[in-house]
Amino acid sequence: MEPNEQIDDEVSLRAYARHRGVALSAVQKAIESGRITKQPTGKISVRLADAQWAANTDVGKRGMDKASDLDGDDLDDEEEAVVPQNSEYQRHRTMREETRSMKERIELDMLMGSVLKLEDATRMVFTSFRTIRDAIMNVPARTKDLLAAETDPYRIEMMLEKELAAALEAIDLKSMFKDQSQDQEETEDGSL
Repeated sequence: MEPNEQIDDEVSLRAYARHRGVALSAVQKAIESGRITKQPTGKISVRLADAQWAANTDVGKRGMDKASDLDGDDLDDEEEAVVPQNSEYQRHRTMREETRSMKERIELDMLMGSVLKLEDATRMVFTSFRTIRDAIMNVPARTKDLLAAETDPYRIEMMLEKELAAALEAIDLKSMFKDQSQDQEETEDGSL
């Protein structure tokens, strides 16, 4: 029998197995596990069982159980039941696999050094801006005596620009990041 063929509403277990395109043992297991129910007469309501089968069957396990479900009946490929592709289980499994893939990609990027942990990046940015701030804030202390003696506004501006440029050029962010990386490795190794 083809799965789409119209049959009586109540059928035997074997007839329902043929209707689904599965082995009798698969139908028996579905009843035992509560995925489908029998009528009080001992027969199966095709419409009800089809709806229960679609709602309660784990699509991911179907492939593993297929070989064990065969009880000697030879089923053609054409007789196998069509598994719904938009099941809730498949959607959740796809989401889980995508999440796992993203996590593995991030871990690989971290191992390759192309991604930083948020706490490390935050610490590096904080230290960098603190270093820049300190360099700029030291300019008034270094230039106050020279600026107090100067009366020409243009020369005062040039002196300030020169001192600010020198303070900013003196900042070596690469060596600062290198020092922070070494400090972090020592902290992680426990060698401090």
